[in-house]
Amino acid sequence: MKKQTVQRVLLLLLLVLQIAVGILFAQKKQGYHEDEMYTYYSTNGTNGLFLPDREWQNSKEILKEFVVLPGENFDYAR
Repeated sequence: MKKQTVQRVLLLLLLVLQIAVGILFAQKKQGYHEDEMYTYYSTNGTNGLFLPDREWQNSKEILKEFVVLPGENFDYAR
């Protein structure tokens, strides 16, 4: 019984450590690779698969593609 409790506590600590490391790396990340941007756009972007090329976009337009807007939650049919 005690051995099982110790194993569960260790498993929980390992899980918490993995989550903490993941959050740490996510906070330190700077910028996106082109494949990551394509993945975000292609899954459920406001403009579908349209990626503006050689056109200036302000930060609000770019941010709009990386957040879930009202009425645009994930849709497999798109």
